[in-house]
Amino acid sequence: MIKHFKDEFHLMLREQIGYYPWLNHHPYRVNRLLRQNKRCWCCMEQEMRNANHYIREMLEEQVCTNKLLDLLFKALIRSEIRFIHRFIPQRSHEERLTGHLISEMSNSIELIKDLFRLASVEEYGVEKEIDFFYLDMSKGGKLESHTGADLAICFSLDLPDYPKTYKSFVFQAKKMDFISQLDVAQYDKLVNNFPDNSAYLFYDTNCKTLNCPFVLAANVSPISENAEKAEEKLQKSFSIDINDMYSGSPLSYFIIFELLENFEKGETHRSLSSLVNSFRNSNIDFDGRLAIFSIGHSINYSINNDGGLQFDDKEVSNR
Repeated sequence: MIKHFKDEFHLMLREQIGYYPWLNHHPYRVNRLLRQNKRCWCCMEQEMRNANHYIREMLEEQVCTNKLLDLLFKALIRSEIRFIHRFIPQRSHEERLTGHLISEMSNSIELIKDLFRLASVEEYGVEKEIDFFYLDMSKGGKLESHTGADLAICFSLDLPDYPKTYKSFVFQAKKMDFISQLDVAQYDKLVNNFPDNSAYLFYDTNCKTLNCPFVLAANVSPISENAEKAEEKLQKSFSIDINDMYSGSPLSYFIIFELLENFEKGETHRSLSSLVNSFRNSNIDFDGRLAIFSIGHSINYSINNDGGLQFDDKEVSNR
């Protein structure tokens, strides 16, 4: 267990929050979460009866195939625990909660920087860096309605055994207390602007469960199916309940196993500058936050003549 994270990890184990509510209701998902581990099915079946056993393994052992990504995975879990325990009970609106979540991510990344350098020397023989940058692209007012999105999680991935990648994925945050109402018009704007690159991010506000933030893709069932039914009935909104939410993935899991290790998911870009500029596109009018993770090197930027930020322009070839 990473010593910097012990307090938060012990908090999750003691109060059984974060991953616990999901695994207690859907133990079969453990098989998916541990798919990297080579075990016989009888052992897996035994572990599926015990969420506590799995969660201890997730916190105390390496569960990702890459040691550096495993450090990031644990940092993301730590940020989720702090977020749900410190900020969810305050019942702030989604925009403010999203800001708190990003701040916790940034703080957790800072705590693993030295460990990341040491692990990179063990893994590759050279020092690699991990960095995080938060870019607020809010223009004020109500422009979120133009895109239906208020958060983009972005990556610059540059490790010796991974293709160099710049990638983004867009989220619309919604609070949920067993059920959440989604606006049909906002849904349409989200999937029109980001058809294969968007999801809803649900914040469980029920203090008896305190699930970690959950990701549910916008263009697949149950969200797409419920939205289609609502449009057929000329309704302005549709509902998603907690069982629908559980069909998705915890945010920390989604980032590592579905974005970073799945090269087909997310929008790819030629450089960090082109990634950021794509959200400045006037046709989209993105009015949210960019959370940028750089895995392998520091984020380099400068202030240009217009008073804005200019990012590193290293490009990658099309794949």
